[in-house]
Amino acid sequence: NGRVVAAVSPTVYAPAMGAVTLKVAAGATVRKGDVLAEIESPDLRDALKREESTYEQMEAELARQRILARKQELLARRDADTAEIERVSAQRTYDRIEKAGLAGVVAKIDFAKAQDALKSAEIRSAHAVKAAALESDDVALELKTKAAQVARQKLVVDYARRRVDELAVRAPVAGFVGSLAV
Repeated sequence: NGRVVAAVSPTVYAPAMGAVTLKVAAGATVRKGDVLAEIESPDLRDALKREESTYEQMEAELARQRILARKQELLARRDADTAEIERVSAQRTYDRIEKAGLAGVVAKIDFAKAQDALKSAEIRSAHAVKAAALESDDVALELKTKAAQVARQKLVVDYARRRVDELAVRAPVAGFVGSLAV
């Protein structure tokens, strides 16, 4: 007569509280990774659903932000293009008045006004181009920030999913189930 004691005799514990459903009986043979018990934890499952919902909402916000970014860039580009068209128009007007002024046909005040209009259009055009570049940088930064928030929320969802997956208590080694105590 004798008693056999296993070299490895692990005790498994549940990662959370909840209602337990046993999947094996004492004396059953199990392989590593077999489900021994499942725990029903409404709190963890609700937390996972909540985090998944938040993640989906943040993904939608990121998509919306991308659309808004394209809109803002288009508006800034449109303003820059409009300012460039005004500059070219002022340049043409100035060139015509300059030629007419050399012939003595145009008054000096009109010539000065054309010069001022050209200079003003050049300044507006330069500022519009710089504003478009700044808008592009601002939009890129906003998108990067939103993408980082979505990535962070993805990690939170993965963590919650991992915790829910741990509700299925698995056999750490192959062998026999010695006893069950819940």
